[in-house]
Amino acid sequence: MRKFLMATAACAVMVSAPVTGQSLDEAKQLLDVWLDAQKDYNDWPSVSVAFVKGQEKIYANAYGEANRRTGVKATTDTLYSICSISKLFTSIGVMQQRDAGKVSLRDPVGKHLDWYDIKQKYPISDDVTIEGILSHSSGLPREVDTSYWSISKGFPFPEREDAIAATKSQETLYRAWEHFQYSNLGLTLAGEIVASVSGENYHDYVRAHILDPLGLDNTFSEMPKDKHGEALSVGYGAPTRSGERSEMPYFNAEALAPAAGFASSANDLAKFVSWQLKLRDGEGDEVLDHNTLREMQRPHSVVMGWRGAFGLGFSMSNNDGGTLIGHGGYCPGYQSQIYIDPAKNIGGVALINAAGTNPNGLIRIMFDVLEPALKSEKAEVSDEGPAVSLVDYTGIYDTQPWDDENYIMPWGKDLISVSLRAENPKEDMTKLRHVEEDTFARVRRDGSTAETITFMRDDAGVVVGYNWHGTVTMKKADR
Repeated sequence: MRKFLMATAACAVMVSAPVTGQSLDEAKQLLDVWLDAQKDYNDWPSVSVAFVKGQEKIYANAYGEANRRTGVKATTDTLYSICSISKLFTSIGVMQQRDAGKVSLRDPVGKHLDWYDIKQKYPISDDVTIEGILSHSSGLPREVDTSYWSISKGFPFPEREDAIAATKSQETLYRAWEHFQYSNLGLTLAGEIVASVSGENYHDYVRAHILDPLGLDNTFSEMPKDKHGEALSVGYGAPTRSGERSEMPYFNAEALAPAAGFASSANDLAKFVSWQLKLRDGEGDEVLDHNTLREMQRPHSVVMGWRGAFGLGFSMSNNDGGTLIGHGGYCPGYQSQIYIDPAKNIGGVALINAAGTNPNGLIRIMFDVLEPALKSEKAEVSDEGPAVSLVDYTGIYDTQPWDDENYIMPWGKDLISVSLRAENPKEDMTKLRHVEEDTFARVRRDGSTAETITFMRDDAGVVVGYNWHGTVTMKKADR
């Protein structure tokens, strides 16, 4: 019904129409306007994103407020809880110790943790091994058996001794290798193994052997309380039925830090993403051997009926026949995602300080919009173009009551119209080709033209609206 109404209001969705030839600046402009609108439509307090091509950060921006009470604006250096993305740093630490000959992936967890006493419920099961906990296929339950995710209790994450004590009454949920079972308990044990075999405090180890060598100066293995509400964004809950989001209290993951305790920024995670792309190509192995990273980023257990997989710490998912590798994070008041697409040598980061959001979708959209623009930048472009300035028509137009807003802007030699409420702007584009003066024609799927749209100007010659299908739609004041 929505698409029908949009077509009636002159916002036809041309999903399969080839909309190409745009510049990188135009692609960035579209993302800027669309992300800012999505922040408002979805009531995100803030969102911070980055996109890299190899070692170059192509795009990074932030929208909204890191702290709604004080009005602190978010930037690409604003810190967010990255929750389960923390597992990647812990997994790298384990693999460093493996490469140093101090552990084997087939080692039982109890070999390196003398206090480990989780009961093996299944006599014929394999051991709970290091490979099993890194690939979430060990048979362990999801959590340390305490109530740290409970908002009613104020997110009481246990300190180390309390967490160890809690595990002694726990038992395995499945036989090893029988099912995929995501496990914060497992990666907490992985962090304990890093500390045990290295002889160093976990937080000191990660700083000295991973974060500092990678130049991740704005990434922390614990949420820095002294930065909360300023450099560290405040988290907000999922929307209620009335559309409100509650402010979440500060939390520290304590003993769960190896699984869920880190904080980072879009700029720092963009560096981390670029390092992975470089290391996969055999460069930058001062932190990890390149073949070890590739081992971590291939499937070791499958999930979702073979549609996705987990490596050693890293997750993998299908992307139109390709593979996205990364991890997401979901903690009280925050959601985050990083991805790389090794085949295209690109990567992305999205951080939102609110629950009930979809940062992984934002990265896929950045890939959809920006990656083709990089190719267009390299293509030879003819100087021929319309006899009018396409910038004149750029702006947000009021499409109520059919939709809310659509955005018109130059896209190569044409204009495009996009609903700012659209879930994916690349799939919502309608291309408009110049005919004469202020008249354009909609471009059909097959490249032929259809009905016309005529823009209207005021006495000063400024575009103020358009007439499409006989419906007059006015341009909104600049935001």
